[in-house]
Amino acid sequence: MTADRLREYAAAWDAFVAAEAPGAYAQQVAWARVKAANGWRAERVVVDAPGGAVGAQLLVHRLGPAPWAMGYAPRGPVMAVPDPAAVTAWTGAVRALAARRRLSHVVI
Repeated sequence: MTADRLREYAAAWDAFVAAEAPGAYAQQVAWARVKAANGWRAERVVVDAPGGAVGAQLLVHRLGPAPWAMGYAPRGPVMAVPDPAAVTAWTGAVRALAARRRLSHVVI
């Protein structure tokens, strides 16, 4: 599956997570819905890599009245083949998202 498809389609994302070991529930779309009740918003950060897509569902939460938020990628990133270059590309995408969304920090 391509990164664009995984970002856009919840069912594709859930299938991707379920196919990878260990297939953590905290990366499933249903978990993002549970967390949404407490003010968390999910954003899927995914990049294409030679060994397959690498990504994580990043949960974002505002930090009070400040203009900052924090990110949390529980049990992420998800990938078929552990590859240092792919992880480097993925962390670059996380940094770009952090800059756009004004995240003070991201817990992975």
